[in-house]
Amino acid sequence: MKRIMGTLRNQDGADILAKIMTLISTWRLNGQNPFYSLRAII
Repeated sequence: MKRIMGTLRNQDGADILAKIMTLISTWRLNGQNPFYSLRAII
């Protein structure tokens, strides 16, 4: 994770990654498939 965060050059990119990671974690806790859930909202 540290390597991924190190490649983000600005705060906007870090914020977007944090939001996506939060969504993925929430979907997993709710027993949903993160791939299909993310694909459904894109």
